[in-house]
Amino acid sequence: MLASRLSLAAALLLPTLAASGATDAGAILLIAGEARTFSCTFPSLVASLAKPLDADLFAYMKTDDGNATLAALQTYRRFVGAELVERLDDCDDACLLTSVRCRGRFAGSLANDTLLQSALGQARLLERAGDELRRLERARGRRYAWVAWARPDVAVDGSTLRRPLEGITQTSEWNRPCAGNVDRARVLPRDDAELLLASGMAAVRAACGDFGTDRCAHDRRAECWAYAREPADFFRGPRDVGCLDRAKPVGPRRCLNAG
Repeated sequence: MLASRLSLAAALLLPTLAASGATDAGAILLIAGEARTFSCTFPSLVASLAKPLDADLFAYMKTDDGNATLAALQTYRRFVGAELVERLDDCDDACLLTSVRCRGRFAGSLANDTLLQSALGQARLLERAGDELRRLERARGRRYAWVAWARPDVAVDGSTLRRPLEGITQTSEWNRPCAGNVDRARVLPRDDAELLLASGMAAVRAACGDFGTDRCAHDRRAECWAYAREPADFFRGPRDVGCLDRAKPVGPRRCLNAG
């Protein structure tokens, strides 16, 4: 049976750098979610994301085969650690619903508790990925300049991206707006990554304030709007940028046929 938590000491794998005043540098790929068809998608994530960015790699995944998953991850030369777990969070969807402090800020389809519970699980997954990112950065002594994030069951076709990833870390902006598929794979400057990873659960834990009061009747402040109306809003965050074209989920049947 998989232990409740398998981990590598990332601090031993990363160089110790001076933390004070260090400039953001380098890139990291965070693979986070349920492993599902990871065995089929991992080669594309390495070839189309990790290698073009010359990125470190960290994985936070739910998996029933921790040994095989870890063995695959370790084939990438810049693999820096993993959290492989039997469940993604000790607080399940129903538990997360109790974290919502201002229920009215989640409207539209998310007015349904069942749909909101599922969306909260995704928001918490992003937050956990952010926790691991900051832990790795403390160990290396500086922040990464670029953060890529991908679901474990998504394959990325590098030949069909609108903009090649080679050289992206030398650019100052990565602002192409996302289309509809916001929950598959992203490449973001570090500050935008922080917004993606942390803003969802921050909104969940935020008090209502003026929301729903007369003070918001004709006010266009963000605090007066519903934060989310559909699950994808948790992935859009304050800045809906950095999505990769042709990042597609791979289902079990397609994975089996590919093998």
